[in-house]
Amino acid sequence: MYEVTKEKVLVDEEERTVYGIRCENEYIPNVSADIERARHLAALCNNGNLAPWQLADVVADFIES
Repeated sequence: MYEVTKEKVLVDEEERTVYGIRCENEYIPNVSADIERARHLAALCNNGNLAPWQLADVVADFIES
């Protein structure tokens, strides 16, 4: 099951929250600064029964769109 993760990062010396996606041993950090966008991607992955090994390609396409 795909889930959203939350992290703090420093951008220009300012702390910001970013969200990643995790499933089994696959993890992509810093997918979006918008939690709703990250949740939407996780839901799409879960609803589409995405194989974990496909996550990196799907996130790359998601970020480009």
